[in-house]
Amino acid sequence: MKKDIIPLLLAIILVLISIGMNLFIDIELDGALYIGIGWLSVASFFYFVDKKIYLFAFGATLLAGLFSLIDIYYVSPKFQIGYFLVNPIFILLIFGFIFLNRDGLKQLLAEVPKLKGK
Repeated sequence: MKKDIIPLLLAIILVLISIGMNLFIDIELDGALYIGIGWLSVASFFYFVDKKIYLFAFGATLLAGLFSLIDIYYVSPKFQIGYFLVNPIFILLIFGFIFLNRDGLKQLLAEVPKLKGK
């Protein structure tokens, strides 16, 4: 198994736990979790189709979750930094994502056109 899928699998496990809690314990899920499930589904699809798009899609999903725009877990521990609510679950997932996908991210960033100075 490739190690670059570990952050994605952790996020999927958190979603499955949330869905299980909803089904068996009757915990109500909010709209941010449903949006997070959709974004995570798109990122999961692109993992198998195109790795470059996956890196962008999952990175965008993690950044949206970091600033509490989406959720992937029924419990949302958040703390405030200035005007932003930050979710520590996504901080850990971002670190794992960057560490395990650093080669792909370097390659993706190398392809970004450089801005020319005047």
